[in-house]
Amino acid sequence: MNVSKLKSAIETSSLTKKQIAADSGISPQALHGILEQKVDPKVSTLEAIANVVGIKMGSLFEDSNIEIKDNKRSFNSNADEIIKELTSIIKSQEERIRQLTDRLLGL
Repeated sequence: MNVSKLKSAIETSSLTKKQIAADSGISPQALHGILEQKVDPKVSTLEAIANVVGIKMGSLFEDSNIEIKDNKRSFNSNADEIIKELTSIIKSQEERIRQLTDRLLGL
């Protein structure tokens, strides 16, 4: 989940975090835990928060923050090739994942 998108939507909202939490059916502490990535929220909770702040839940999974950093000391000579290929596969499937998520949630 892209927490920065959720944080940005909350910051641009005219509601307080306390109001957002209440309107989403969660406690302010739960919202804080989600934003600090200390809690893995249920899909229904994310959907409720997204609805309150006026964004599509699928947008929280776009531009994933999966980052693969170069490691100068590769433990496997094939690791770099494998990582590049996996990154390519992930990026090529992001749109399809978003579409399926939106479809699942009826968006």
